[in-house]
Amino acid sequence: MRAMKRIDAAHAQPERPLMLGDETSPWRSELYIEATKDVPGAEMAHLSGTYLAKVFEGSFRDAQKWERDMTRFVERRGQHVGRFFFGYTTCPRCAKAYGKNYVVMLAQIDVPPHGDTKLSSSHGTTQEREAETLAEGRLGPHRLR
Repeated sequence: MRAMKRIDAAHAQPERPLMLGDETSPWRSELYIEATKDVPGAEMAHLSGTYLAKVFEGSFRDAQKWERDMTRFVERRGQHVGRFFFGYTTCPRCAKAYGKNYVVMLAQIDVPPHGDTKLSSSHGTTQEREAETLAEGRLGPHRLR
């Protein structure tokens, strides 16, 4: 992966990097890879906002169904969905070997602003997360796209 080589060359590899996919269509996706600092030659993006997380299990081809389920879940809470991000815990080959494929889905929700970054569990527990890494349950300052 070219992005990972750039991150390594810039010495910007976090201890446990977070990778999030933005599935823009069945044929295209954007991959955001956590970096500890700006990476020369890479398009850098900073993700901020309020997110609701939920875990799904199943085939990668179920992503559209998960988006519909997550949209209904968020709307039942009286909120609206912005973007979706997928955090795949395994590659397709590993998921087949393990017999399970868990996917963490993050939905950006539009609620009144109350800070730079918050993550909310499906049970409504909100935790402030600033200048730390999501790989350890905390959101960091840099993302590589």
